[in-house]
Amino acid sequence: MWGKNFNQGGIPFPKGNSLILLLNMTINFFHVDPTRAKESPFGGIIASGAYTFAIWNKLNLEINGNIAWIAGMGFENFTFPNPLHPDINFKAESHLIEKRKSESDPRRGIVKHEYKVSTESGLTIFACLCPALVHTRDALELMNV
Repeated sequence: MWGKNFNQGGIPFPKGNSLILLLNMTINFFHVDPTRAKESPFGGIIASGAYTFAIWNKLNLEINGNIAWIAGMGFENFTFPNPLHPDINFKAESHLIEKRKSESDPRRGIVKHEYKVSTESGLTIFACLCPALVHTRDALELMNV
């Protein structure tokens, strides 16, 4: 209903394996039921957006794990233009598109990456822009890192 707010009571964040929680929370039939998924607009099982994002995050840490991250600052243009089907090979890409020193703290910098997950044929599955707060090289030297 237009203009109406809906709320859910919430659930606690478990200390255990978060991936198991993620898999148990995927309730759309086209993520879990192969028979019914054949009748969906996707023509079969697809990964959920949360699962696709989790896979991207793992791959991104493998690509960019050596960056002196402090914190992510959000996401821009967060899109899933195409579904991720099972048994499809895909890759993650990362492009640094902006960097500058922080105006409030010269020991910190702000970078922006363009991220993408795509199939081997070039079909984009996930894309976003992500600004992040990072340590500068000078700050890392002072920290003996």
